[in-house]
Amino acid sequence: MRVWRYFIADQSYQQKSPQDAVQFAFAPVSEVLFIIFYAFIPVTFVIVGGVMVTDIDFPPRTVLLLVYLVPIGAIRAWMRSLDPQTDDLELAFSPA
Repeated sequence: MRVWRYFIADQSYQQKSPQDAVQFAFAPVSEVLFIIFYAFIPVTFVIVGGVMVTDIDFPPRTVLLLVYLVPIGAIRAWMRSLDPQTDDLELAFSPA
């Protein structure tokens, strides 16, 4: 659907190459990879490591859900804020 909306519906495919459309279509794959490597793996490592070190039971299911959903939501919000027509994933900080 995203490729249709950005490349075919407004006929911008005439100015773009097929490679641009393929790269744009695979943007959700990069989002999943970001979620796996920057949210799921570190949170799992911290939870399992904390449980092993402190020798306590796992936190309740609601706490685990929130601990996973907050970083995943932050990553998804950041990825959605990027311009869909560009492929750069850089952060720009401006002085306050």
